[in-house]
Amino acid sequence: WGFARGELWSPLLDVHAFGIHVSPLLPLLGLLAVPLGSAPVLLSSQALCMSLAAWPLALLARRHLGPPGPWMALCAWALYPNIWHVASYEFHPSNLAVLPMAWAMDGLDRRDGRTLAWSILGLLVCREDMLLPGATLALVHCLRQRDRWSLALLLLTVATFLGLWLGVVARHAPALASSTDLHFGVWGGSPAGVVRALFERPGDVLAHFLEPSRLSYL
Repeated sequence: WGFARGELWSPLLDVHAFGIHVSPLLPLLGLLAVPLGSAPVLLSSQALCMSLAAWPLALLARRHLGPPGPWMALCAWALYPNIWHVASYEFHPSNLAVLPMAWAMDGLDRRDGRTLAWSILGLLVCREDMLLPGATLALVHCLRQRDRWSLALLLLTVATFLGLWLGVVARHAPALASSTDLHFGVWGGSPAGVVRALFERPGDVLAHFLEPSRLSYL
């Protein structure tokens, strides 16, 4: 709503919109929402991306498991607990990224660098931190191909993420209110803090993963 009207302050979190995440797709959805309504546009686009993600997953499964593969992939995708929650309850920009992520995995499996590159661009369009899993796939592709093009894709993906995170999000985020602090503050608020907690507080980490609400994900 705010992007469509040039208002870049989020009243829900009382922070600049770019202090939360950089989601280039949201302004486009905001413009569509002006005549069609915010809730219909957001929920429909999310449902569409989640549904279409089944196609590349089915192709990947068929390649490795034969004719039963697509049905196995569809069942695994539909039964994943988080799908029930986000598809029926809320909207989140990163949920749209499941579609380019599925195509990225298919491209990686086929050693198709072009598909992987376009898919990583799709991840960026959804949200800047989706470049992190994209960089992981680019790293695997680089280790497989061992050529300059795959190395360039990896470096460009990492550099783009760091540029957006440090140059945009970190500059607009208020102190102690960044996404990293909100999600991982209890574990130290940084990747190093998370790793340190694994060794210094193993009991707390184990209790965290054994909570009933998380056991269903196994």
